[in-house]
Amino acid sequence: MNSPTINLRDLIVLIADPSSYMGLIIHGILRGFGTNKVMEVRHANGVLQVLSSGKIDILLCDARIPPMGGLSLTHAIRGKADNQNRTTPIL
Repeated sequence: MNSPTINLRDLIVLIADPSSYMGLIIHGILRGFGTNKVMEVRHANGVLQVLSSGKIDILLCDARIPPMGGLSLTHAIRGKADNQNRTTPIL
């Protein structure tokens, strides 16, 4: 049986990390896997702003993203019924 292939080149990834150094490392790893559409933010409010302006495929979020932390940010994203990113995978 053939397993489905995921083309990482087509994924839109949002990196949410307060450290620009970690963002650079994660961005480099994703680029190595062929991901071309990567955005970075340093603050939870930036995440909410990006999510309100369009659809993303995956959110890579630091657990201590200021000011609310990753868990509270996840609750904020999942809690809005009209949010197009409500079911987006968050790591």
